[in-house]
Amino acid sequence: MGKTLTGKQREKLIKQFGHVPTKEEIFQKIEESQERLVSSLAGMWQTAPDDPKIKGKILEAMEKAMKLRQNVYKTVLKEEPPEIRPPEKLLENMKIKKH
Repeated sequence: MGKTLTGKQREKLIKQFGHVPTKEEIFQKIEESQERLVSSLAGMWQTAPDDPKIKGKILEAMEKAMKLRQNVYKTVLKEEPPEIRPPEKLLENMKIKKH
């Protein structure tokens, strides 16, 4: 979406949210989604087989999720994001053993 909404876009947003959401509301929804994604990936890490390829793919997905969150901060809120910890540090803090 650009800076202005078409009538159909505005109507769709009002139908979905009851109003046209602010940038902060949009960011909050994205942030909640990202938190669920990282939590799911951490669960996948715990239950994944000891195959290094699978573990590598999970770490790669976690890194992409964190980069997406950083991009959302820059493009939606127009501010510097807080420091993002690498997945290894995140997993270490969650007491998940990396194989």
